[in-house]
Amino acid sequence: MLARLNFDDFIDYFKDYHRKDQFSYEGFMVLWDHLESFEQEYMLDVVGLCTEYVEIDPEDFDAEFGGDPEESDRFIGWAGDNVIAYA
Repeated sequence: MLARLNFDDFIDYFKDYHRKDQFSYEGFMVLWDHLESFEQEYMLDVVGLCTEYVEIDPEDFDAEFGGDPEESDRFIGWAGDNVIAYA
C-alpha cells in the first residue's frame, strides 16, 4: 500500500525507527526537499536513508570525502552549518 506523506509524517517515521537524531530539523527539511524533487514515487526506507545520507560538519566532510562540499557530487544541501550529503 502506498501512502502520500507530509513532512511531519516523514519525521514521525524516523521517530518510529528510533532514528530521530540522525538529522537535525534543518537536515530533515533538506532531505525532504531532495526526495520530493524526484519525479517518481518513492518508497520510504528510513534505515536505507540513514545509510545513504549523512549530516556532517564541513570540516569533517573535507576529512572524510576531501574538498569543498559544494563542489562535490555528494553534496545535497546545507542544514544550518552542516552539510547533507550522500554517504
